[in-house]
Amino acid sequence: MKKKKIAILLDGPIKNDGRVRRIIESLSLIHNVDLYYIDGQENDKELFNKNVNLFSNSIYGNWITQNFKFQNKFKEIENSILKNISTYDIIYCNDYPLLALGVKLKKVNKRIKLIYDSHEIYIETINQFFPTKGLKAIYGKLFIEINKIYHSLQEKRLVKNIDEFITVCDSFKFYFEKKYDLRKIKVIKNFPRLASNLFDRNNLLREVLKLPNTSLILLYQGVLNKGRGLEKMIQACSLLNQNEHFVILGDGPIKNDLEQLKKDLNVSNVHFLEKVPFEKLLRYTASADIGILFIQPINKSKELTLPNKVFEYMAGSLFIFSNSLPESSNLIKEVNCGLILKNDDPKNIAEEITKISNNKKLLANGSNGKEAFIRNLNWEKQEETLLEVFK
Repeated sequence: MKKKKIAILLDGPIKNDGRVRRIIESLSLIHNVDLYYIDGQENDKELFNKNVNLFSNSIYGNWITQNFKFQNKFKEIENSILKNISTYDIIYCNDYPLLALGVKLKKVNKRIKLIYDSHEIYIETINQFFPTKGLKAIYGKLFIEINKIYHSLQEKRLVKNIDEFITVCDSFKFYFEKKYDLRKIKVIKNFPRLASNLFDRNNLLREVLKLPNTSLILLYQGVLNKGRGLEKMIQACSLLNQNEHFVILGDGPIKNDLEQLKKDLNVSNVHFLEKVPFEKLLRYTASADIGILFIQPINKSKELTLPNKVFEYMAGSLFIFSNSLPESSNLIKEVNCGLILKNDDPKNIAEEITKISNNKKLLANGSNGKEAFIRNLNWEKQEETLLEVFK
């Protein structure tokens, strides 16, 4: 394969973005990669080999830019990449906010191949960024509708300029193909890399929290924001016995609300841990017993999603306790590595957790996920599809 020079555009930090890190690692084995991203840290360079250059930037913009024309926040990235625009063969654009910039750069250098990787149905997630309850809902709902109409038209126009469209699951692929009358969208799922010891079963969470070895640990890892079902899980914990512990590993905008709910309910078996670097996260994962996945269908993107944590739970041999969203529930049933909950009322959640904890044979089905991960649900399998795009 001929060596190419690739510019990767990312609208956030790189440290905890497992998907983009894996993509850079794979591409940089063959090609030269420049990453243009937000809020970089001094030691980010240690993540990659010598074929990767990092260009950390800041976002720009007033209130209108931040809340409406959010594609205009990346002026610093634009100015930085324009200095080298003639040297690039490919621009790899991660998610919708950066797509307008990718198209603009392609028009400056027409020989560039533009690849668009949509990690979610971004325009459908806009309802997560504005208030929908109380007095603020008066303007919040209006801004949601205006943004969705405006950006749907924008995305429809912009995707006509891309050369390759990538997304993370089949449901997203079908959605985009139907909405924008597209063909040949490629799916590259967020499988973890095969690693020699990161997913070995261990006792890390029990040691950190000073819990007995006999305790049952339920784990949620990831961003703490609306639509994750975490409130229902905390409510359910007030009905569990004190040997069943729920660990929330991560950070996000609703963390304070969740901590307050724990305090109001006076539950002692809910534990909050700060997010950890991605390379350490998987050892924490493999020290839990049950992985929690209660993403609520508050928009089309959430309804159709296939989260990274599904595969991380599987790789760690966790039994997965999930609600019935199509992508994740179909996979869990196929692999037989968890339980799909049809009624996510807190009382029912608690009753089902107790049944699982008392059924060691059922709980052991978590190992089926690990076997599927080793067999074919790993990044090394997805890497073949990724590299094919760059031929």
